[in-house]
Amino acid sequence: KELAIVIDAQTVKLKFTPNIKNEESLSHYKTTRVNQCFVCGKSGSLCQFDIVPKQYRAHMDEKYKNKGWRLHDYIPLCVYCHPRALRIQSML
Repeated sequence: KELAIVIDAQTVKLKFTPNIKNEESLSHYKTTRVNQCFVCGKSGSLCQFDIVPKQYRAHMDEKYKNKGWRLHDYIPLCVYCHPRALRIQSML
């Protein structure tokens, strides 16, 4: 979809600014969260997974590093799905 420009091997620049100000995007925060793995649905032995890798976030503007922006960056994954997600993420 050409949503980003590759600057070098460790840097990408997004071509868009996420729109989180509309009511539809805020509805996610009003729903009750279920404490289960985002992938398989298991409810035990969970840990947080960063959607945006820390290596990418380090190169983002300061306004995207604050807690308000990071709240939506985590999903719960079980100890079985987390390593697989990390492997897939490292290939990106």
